[in-house]
Amino acid sequence: MGFFNFIRNDVQKPGEQQNANTQPETPSSPPPSIEEPATIAAQLPSQGLKKKQKDDISDFFNVNILNIFVHEPEFIEKYCAGDGLSVEKYILKLQKRELSSFNQITILRYENGNYDLLFTGDAVEVNTEMENFVNYCVRSLGEDFMRKNDFSEKDVRDIRLGIFSRIWYGRVRIENIYFTLSLTLHDIHPQVS
Repeated sequence: MGFFNFIRNDVQKPGEQQNANTQPETPSSPPPSIEEPATIAAQLPSQGLKKKQKDDISDFFNVNILNIFVHEPEFIEKYCAGDGLSVEKYILKLQKRELSSFNQITILRYENGNYDLLFTGDAVEVNTEMENFVNYCVRSLGEDFMRKNDFSEKDVRDIRLGIFSRIWYGRVRIENIYFTLSLTLHDIHPQVS
């Protein structure tokens, strides 16, 4: 396998005798010129690059969901929830869609400082990013409340019927009620950095 042998065997090290039975080496490409790309990543086609593994739910989003107030959402109102505690409502309009589906986030901040994020938009269909998000939730949170696992053809059917939902109570809720997708992340504990 001389093709992958990048160590030059024809260079004699000090105090070493040249072996008479050396095999000729496969020619290598000339050293890169100044005009060539400096990194290997620049030489590879973009579809050939492996995508970064998403290890945390925040890895799926462009906005900082763990410190959402750095994005300066607009305060809408303060009201008293059914349990008697006050809730502050904010809206954040997004420049770039989240999960290729959502262009707005409603933030409900509670007295204890934790908050819920409700992602909304005009998306009707579930895309690959959302499928990956559902599958991530299954891997990290387990089956949803209906004992569903990874995204499947049954989910596609439910989307077309307008009855799609994936719910992990108190954690994540994904629905397309009224044929519009929504995603709610519950009880986020802010992590100010």
